Amino acid sequence: MLKSESRVGLPWMRGLMGMAAVVALGGALLWPRVCGSAGMEVSPTLLEISPPQPAEGILLRNRGTQAIHAQVRVFAWSQKEGEDLLAPTGDLTISPPMLRIPPGGRQLLRVIRTSSRGDGVEGEKAYRLVVDELPLHSAALLDSESPRKAHSELSFLVRYSLPVFVGHAAPAGVPPVLQWSLDCSATPWALKVRNHGDFHAQIADLRTTLDDGSRVLVYGGLLGYVLAGQSMQWTISPLAHSRCIKGLDAMVNRNMVSVYELAP
Repeated sequence: MLKSESRVGLPWMRGLMGMAAVVALGGALLWPRVCGSAGMEVSPTLLEISPPQPAEGILLRNRGTQAIHAQVRVFAWSQKEGEDLLAPTGDLTISPPMLRIPPGGRQLLRVIRTSSRGDGVEGEKAYRLVVDELPLHSAALLDSESPRKAHSELSFLVRYSLPVFVGHAAPAGVPPVLQWSLDCSATPWALKVRNHGDFHAQIADLRTTLDDGSRVLVYGGLLGYVLAGQSMQWTISPLAHSRCIKGLDAMVNRNMVSVYELAP
């Protein structure tokens, strides 16, 4: 077990079904500034709302040749024992929550704050905006059936899960404090990161540094987020040359940093 603590610079999207009180997220999350399927494009893919700002917007575009039907919901986002958790929330509301976008059309989606609680407190609160692109039969269910029956039979084509952070921006030049540990005693390896700061950390592009100075990509793209005051854990496939590993680097909030130094 190897551990390290680092300070890194600031600042830089899985599924849920039905309306369970708490839903665990899994898998990699979308992270470009613009993302989309063959039909729908979503931009931006991360929202930050700073009080007293009342709302922020997301633009949905239909790049396809058929109309798109979608359902939009928002959930409070927390993390526990290395898992992402979603729960219903009344802190934010979505307008409109159901939408139809014609071919070549676009729709502005507003994320509106319904509470000023915490406006004077430093730090941030985390949410997930979930956009489900619905097949035609699901859209028809929502129009014709009772809400409870419709949701029980609902299916979706594509799901987008976008992070939303509400709170005052991090002070310039004050990075979060991240504590890292890498357990190589079992397969797969376990990477655990705890965020002792007041703002989220986005982790991507893990690379190992070998004793000859070369760097090997272990995980490309977005690994995930560690929310303020929370911890997350990910499994990593071990390398054949693991005995030669000297360090571990990662992109954290768009900054490449050395997050792991091994003792000589």
